[in-house]
Order: sequence, then C-alpha cells, then structure tokens
Amino acid sequence: LVTGDYTEQPRMLLEIVLKAKHGVVQRYIAVNDLLITKAALSSLIDVDVLCGEKLVNEYRADSILFATPTGSTAYSLSNGGPIADPTLSYISMSPICPHSFASRTYLFHENTVLTVKLGDKNRNSAYLVIDGQVGAELGQNDIVEITASQRKMRLISLNNKEFYEVVSKKFVVS
Repeated sequence: LVTGDYTEQPRMLLEIVLKAKHGVVQRYIAVNDLLITKAALSSLIDVDVLCGEKLVNEYRADSILFATPTGSTAYSLSNGGPIADPTLSYISMSPICPHSFASRTYLFHENTVLTVKLGDKNRNSAYLVIDGQVGAELGQNDIVEITASQRKMRLISLNNKEFYEVVSKKFVVS
C-alpha cells in the first residue's frame, strides 16, 4: 500500500429506507443485497414493486432479492441472476421461487427509486434482510424505498487481477 502498488475499485451501494406505518424511519446501506423474505414457517408472501410511481409487478414468492453489481456473484447468481462487472451501476431485482412461470430478473438504472410494500393479499410475516445480517420485520403498511447510495465503497486490489479473470477461474467446470 505504501508503494502505491494497488488498484482502487469504487463500488455501488444500495440505500434502503424503511418507512414504518407508525412514523419510524430506519436507514440501511447494503454492499451486496437486500432481501424481502417470508418468515421461516410462513407460506408465500405477496409483494408489490414500483419503479417511480409505476407498478413493475405484483409477486407471490418466497422472497424478492435486490442486488448491487458487487452482489451479482453472490446470492443473486445462485438465484439465476446475471454475472455483472462490479464497476457497473444498476439495481437488479429477482423473485425467489415465484408462483409464476413468467418472473425474471429486472435490471434498473442507478437513478431509479424502487418502492416495495406488502401486497393487499399478504397474510404472512415478512422481513427485510440486508447483506444477510441486519433485519427488520415488515408491517402490512410499511414502505421500503431502494436507491443507489450517493456513497461508494472503495475496495483495494493488491493482485491487479481483472474481474473476468477471477470469475473465469471460479466458474470453470473441470
């Protein structure tokens, strides 16, 4: 580090704002992903996703996963999401085990404001999970807003390996 023999890689982060129906606002930052998920023993949850003011879709699923490009090679990849260059800036959204044959991953521009709420038909407990660590229970009238954060995470690479070189070695089938 002292000699400057490294490369810096700025990465996009997600900013999540949970607006509870009783007025409490909680803010989170996600490096990899955000999950709106059912409680362990619940059946499916009903979730509405809006882009700006427009309805993207109403989902009945186990979960809805929102990921950064950095998170694309984590949970999102195992759910069939794309492998993405981590220096890109977009928000991906993938339903997990949707009750529909037509549900696929969406990619949203980094300036998009996504709004998520439990659907009117939802009768099951749901949770907000950030990077697999932080969680909050979601109430029926709570609103989750997801945007690209103005802040960037700065990663340092000491071996100067390119993303595609690392990915090709990790995903080679022998």
